[in-house]
Amino acid sequence: MIRLVTAALDGAGADTPLVIDMSAFDRRGSADYALRKAEVVRPDPQEAGLSSRFATAAPNMVLSGGVRAFARLQAMFGDLMDEAAIGVLMMCHSWGFPEQALIRAARDRGIIVFQIDEGPFSLPLRGTVPESSRRTARVGLRALRGLRLLPPRDMTGRLIDRVLVTAKGRQEQLIERGVDPDKLIIVPPPRFDRLADLAQAWPGRTFDQNARRILWLHQPFRADGKVRADEVDRAEQALASALARVGARLPIRVIPRLHPRSDENERARLFALLEGRGLTIQAEAPRGLYESMLGADAAVGFYSSALLEAAVCTMPVVAARLDPAAFDQKTEAAKAGAMGALGIPVAREAGELAAILEAGLVKATRPVPPRLLEQEIGWLNGKGAATVAALLIDALPDRADA
Repeated sequence: MIRLVTAALDGAGADTPLVIDMSAFDRRGSADYALRKAEVVRPDPQEAGLSSRFATAAPNMVLSGGVRAFARLQAMFGDLMDEAAIGVLMMCHSWGFPEQALIRAARDRGIIVFQIDEGPFSLPLRGTVPESSRRTARVGLRALRGLRLLPPRDMTGRLIDRVLVTAKGRQEQLIERGVDPDKLIIVPPPRFDRLADLAQAWPGRTFDQNARRILWLHQPFRADGKVRADEVDRAEQALASALARVGARLPIRVIPRLHPRSDENERARLFALLEGRGLTIQAEAPRGLYESMLGADAAVGFYSSALLEAAVCTMPVVAARLDPAAFDQKTEAAKAGAMGALGIPVAREAGELAAILEAGLVKATRPVPPRLLEQEIGWLNGKGAATVAALLIDALPDRADA
């Protein structure tokens, strides 16, 4: 999304946009900010006296002085924006404390702040919903704030001027949560500009006459700790068994696609699971997601947004059900629970998973569930990035250095 929006800004004749790479504050994953149409800066937490002992910012904030550390971060971001003469700020994420400091620094300078949602299962603001779904976590946060070891975190939308939502369903949810409806603007999803093209191209894909290709969109629940390990094992084994049952009736080839957060141990574990079922496995080439989809005839997984993207292409899909009680966070359980409501076939047992998958492979395509587009994917017209770029340019103040 960032690459597409910065390219659209460049195409519209805007000054070179500045991308603030915040990955030094949260080292749990990686990101590629090699953008040709933007200047990229990567603030160093140590410049604000913030510890780097932990992979995430909150515990480092506590170790570094809490509210005082937050003030130093805010000042550092303020200096950065002054030096770059920022005229408008768009946030992709505002949950973290560094992002909160960045927003407050912008507000102090009268800079208009946008926030855009990140696509499926992503509400950019919590509104009136508590900061955490776990009571123990809420108690802990209150205690740390009472000691001034953590700053406040505002997710009501009060500090955001305009919220760009990419599906009508998310707009409705934000209004229900008490976010000011006048701040909400529905835009086509920039990250899915290419999906509009893929949805047209997928039915005419090149077929492999020797085997049906099944893409496993794998998520590292076990490594993340998001889902209890025994439930992850049960669901993965059910899905692998379902693939083996289909493979006994139809020639198939399984193409594992692991999440970027997955490490080599996770990869080895998944391949061992599939090999133990006697399945033919294709070692995935280093291709993008959409190239992988063009080389597949069906997709399986759990509740990945990529599974929704596959369904938009009329690709047969099936999701393995996970026990809601096995999730560490209720919000993650809600995402998994939403799959069936969005029209994605969901099943728990291997036999049912196999029956759904085999029926999909025989029919070759499956109609796109209307609720999926309305609630999570949004309106696909290939112009999301251009729409967002135009809104950002229109919001720039009339001053020479903006």
